[in-house]
Amino acid sequence: MAQWKEEGAEVLVASIFSSCAEYNEKMNAVYQNRRKQDIEALSFLGVKAIHLDFTDAPFRNGNYHSFSTILFNHNAEDKELEKSIALAISKLLHEIKPNQVCFPLGVGGHIDHHLVHKSSYHTDFEALKIQFYEELPYALVPGWTEIRLQKLGYAYELYPLLNLPSSLLDIKLPFVHNYTMDEIDKKASNLLYLEELNSLKTEKVITSKLTREKSYFDKHFFKKKCEAILYYQTEWPSLFGDAKNIKTILNPDSGEAYSESFWKKN
Repeated sequence: MAQWKEEGAEVLVASIFSSCAEYNEKMNAVYQNRRKQDIEALSFLGVKAIHLDFTDAPFRNGNYHSFSTILFNHNAEDKELEKSIALAISKLLHEIKPNQVCFPLGVGGHIDHHLVHKSSYHTDFEALKIQFYEELPYALVPGWTEIRLQKLGYAYELYPLLNLPSSLLDIKLPFVHNYTMDEIDKKASNLLYLEELNSLKTEKVITSKLTREKSYFDKHFFKKKCEAILYYQTEWPSLFGDAKNIKTILNPDSGEAYSESFWKKN
C-alpha cells in the first residue's frame, strides 16, 4: 500500500468486520480502540480507512469461539451475511470507482475472511480487476496457502512441500500458541491442521484459473510495513510476540528482497 501511495495512487482500505455488536462496555472500548489504531496505521502509510462495521464472528455466532472453530472454515456458509457484505462492498465500489480491488484469499479458513472472499464472486464485480492477497501471518503456516487453493477447487502448480511439521504446535509462530485457548482447542486445531495436510494432492497441476504474482519491495517499504504494524497495539503482541520478531517472522530470509503474493483471475 505504501508503494502504491508513493507511486501516486489513491488507496482505500475497507475493514469489513470491525464491530462487536455492543457486546459489553469493556469489549466496546477494545473495538473502538482497534478502529482508532487502524485509522492511525493507515494514515501513517498515507492510506484512507473505512469501517463497514459487520460483526466479528465470536459476537454474532456462539459456534465461533476458539482457534479451531474460527479457522479451518473453508466450507462454511452464511448466504444472507455473504449477500449483505457483497451489497455493502458493491455500494462502496460504485461510489469510489476503483481500477483495482484486493480481496482476501482466505488462507487458514478464517470464517470472516472466507465470507469476504466469497463476496468477490458477486456479479456486480465481474468487470473489476480483482486480485486476492495471502493473509499474513496465516500464509506463513506451512501448507495453508496450498490447502486454501485446493479447498476452493482451483487447480494450481504445487511444488513439493518439504519439512512439513508433524504438529501445528511445532510451528514457531506466536499467534498459533497465543490464540489456541486451552488443551482441548490445541488438540482440535492440531487434528484439523493434520487432516488438511493429509488431504493435499501431491501431483503437479498447472492452473488456468489463477496466476500467482509476487510483488517485491525494497527495504524502505518493508520498514514502513513493520512500523505500521506497531500501531495495532491491541493485536500485534498476540500475532508476533515481540516487536523485534516482526521483521524476522515476515521476512526470515532477511538477505533477500521482501515479497508478498497476490493471485489474479485469468
